[in-house]
Amino acid sequence: MAEALERGLPALPAGGGVTLLTYTQALVAGLYPMTDPAAPVQAALHDPALAPLCLTLEAALPGALRALYSGLTQPGDMTVNAT
Repeated sequence: MAEALERGLPALPAGGGVTLLTYTQALVAGLYPMTDPAAPVQAALHDPALAPLCLTLEAALPGALRALYSGLTQPGDMTVNAT
């Protein structure tokens, strides 16, 4: 899968497929709870002042993935296991 990503996304550096997959998993794991919050949080989000925090995964994920991909195509260290 990582190699297919690297072939399909030519701006991604060699070896970047694994990083993209790893960071995508982390991104989805972080966004999903924000888009399906517990009932008390859902109730609080009805406050118009908190409206910007109301997210749907379908709306938030594409932009987040574009930002992730864009960042990974910039020069610099992008290794997952950097020490």
